[in-house]
Amino acid sequence: MVICGILFRLSDMFLHVVFSIIMEEYGKILSRLVEEKKQIRQTHEQERLTLLKERDTARDHLATIEIAFSDLHK
Repeated sequence: MVICGILFRLSDMFLHVVFSIIMEEYGKILSRLVEEKKQIRQTHEQERLTLLKERDTARDHLATIEIAFSDLHK
């Protein structure tokens, strides 16, 4: 019976250690995923702003071309 009690305590300690390791790794993974998501959002925001600037520039060029074309046909 003493050996069974010792084995039970050892297995309980082992499970506790394994569970602690699993939870630590889970926390690391979650932290990494949160950071990756933050980086992706920042990248998408920068790309969005770049596209908006390009759109506005193209719109300005188009307006200038339309004025020049209109002046040409007067």
